[in-house]
Amino acid sequence: MKDAWGERFKTERKKWYATQEDFANAMQKEGHATTKTTVGRWEKIGGKYGKEKPGFPSFPTMQTISRLLKVQIGYLIGESKGRTFDEQEVSEYLGISVEAVNALRELAARPGANSSPFKEKYGLPTTSYADTLEKVLTSSSFRCLIDHLNEVDCGISDFTERNSPKSRNDNANLLESERCREYRLSPESNPERFDHDGHLVNESGARMFDPEDPERLGEEVIGMRNRVRMAKCLLIDDQMAMVREVWPQVVQLDEGVADLGDIVVQATENSCRVTEKP
Repeated sequence: MKDAWGERFKTERKKWYATQEDFANAMQKEGHATTKTTVGRWEKIGGKYGKEKPGFPSFPTMQTISRLLKVQIGYLIGESKGRTFDEQEVSEYLGISVEAVNALRELAARPGANSSPFKEKYGLPTTSYADTLEKVLTSSSFRCLIDHLNEVDCGISDFTERNSPKSRNDNANLLESERCREYRLSPESNPERFDHDGHLVNESGARMFDPEDPERLGEEVIGMRNRVRMAKCLLIDDQMAMVREVWPQVVQLDEGVADLGDIVVQATENSCRVTEKP
């Protein structure tokens, strides 16, 4: 708790108050006898302030600090990752981290890739990231994209875990133990079948169940390569399906055809045909 406070309090204080003295003045206006030294001591909670190990301020003082810094007390003392109750509640409701909630919020707050003072001046519309994000998140094709991304995530995690140094060694030792048990082999009874580390060897003296066996590792990598290639194709299909669902005109525009309401324009590099709609 104290470690979290020391780091988070200082970070949040700097966001709203440039100096320790500024924050001390704000606390004084709230009726607290706070000095610059007091603020410095609070920033060292969890560590040392000179020879002193500072303790937490009183709860009423914490409440004022929380209000001035616009964060919840639970965040300051490390009980939650959400700076505010809203962040924490949204995180718990969606089942994703506070960092993910903030990433979505920051993305939605962007004005739009085609936003500029020049375009706004002449009245050309811009599309905010929030509008685009809403269209994507509410499309049925987005679920398919996430499903396939999750498959990629699971596949990579499984591949990494299965082929980690520990897993490779554990698997080799297990196979070796089973072979020794099946044929009743041991370094004491069959010293010629084991190397100086006590591992079972073949007729050429190489370890029989090698954690770094090129043949097995090659099969693993090729198998994962094929899965990744398949996933890449599926992800491209998912993205295009989502684009077609959210912006159906993309299909026609890809062919050089645009429905402009009263007319249909068909264009190539060499010609353009305009047809009035009935």
